[in-house]
Amino acid sequence: MVKNILSSMPDKDKKIIMNTAEEDLIKFHQGWGTGIRNYYAFGVETMS
Repeated sequence: MVKNILSSMPDKDKKIIMNTAEEDLIKFHQGWGTGIRNYYAFGVETMS
């Protein structure tokens, strides 16, 4: 999953993430984190 995310991320965005202090990464949750959750369907129970 991480390789997939990184391979689709533009270099400029990778630099932003890499240069952001760990405690400040939460600022990306609302948009980017939500998009990852939705794409990979985390927290969604699937019916079998």
